[in-house]
Amino acid sequence: MKCVCHLLVAALAAGLCSGARMRGGLGFVSPPPCLTQRASLVVSDAGQLGVSPSLYQARHAPRTSLQAVFGGKTTTAQEWKAVLNDDEIAAGDLVPVQVNGLNLLLVADTDGSIYCVANVCPHIGTPLEQGEVKDGKVICPLHRTAFSLEKGEVVGEWCPFPPLVGPLTGKLRPPQNLATFPVRQRGRTIEVLVDSNTKANFEKNYWKGLLDAQGKADGSYY
Repeated sequence: MKCVCHLLVAALAAGLCSGARMRGGLGFVSPPPCLTQRASLVVSDAGQLGVSPSLYQARHAPRTSLQAVFGGKTTTAQEWKAVLNDDEIAAGDLVPVQVNGLNLLLVADTDGSIYCVANVCPHIGTPLEQGEVKDGKVICPLHRTAFSLEKGEVVGEWCPFPPLVGPLTGKLRPPQNLATFPVRQRGRTIEVLVDSNTKANFEKNYWKGLLDAQGKADGSYY
């Protein structure tokens, strides 16, 4: 029993560093930077959040020292999920959908090609559903950053709007790709390939209760 206690104390000491502090009368412990780091958004084979508030991004967060002791292995379970019928989206449309806790956006390019991206701008988490579709790109409605629908890459300037102010806000974080997801059509049904273990993997990567600073894909919290 003493050995187990010693392991617990050592893990907490290594993981919490020296930055934790109490806030107000609620006794909230503020997690130090060593436990609240987030990995950059990653693009999959078809361009597949996460810091954005998307769970996909959270899935790629670094493991904490607590996990090194107690485990927390992540698993993936890719599966196709039906999201829309083809008559529910037309050229130029942006249609938000929720799939396995992910806040996604179906986008029909001007030529009718359909893509799926995270409905969260990787800059500061702005929903993209009020954005614009143009020549294979989706454009953020806030700072007008354009992202490739196919690969999620930034096209052109990062946060070009409004003049002066936009570029300044762009310095809050460096340019990051938009998460994108594979799409296929079976009959009249449009399907998206997602990881059904995203939520479970999120909870394995963070100590729920202490490290609850990362929001869910829909903007709420666990």
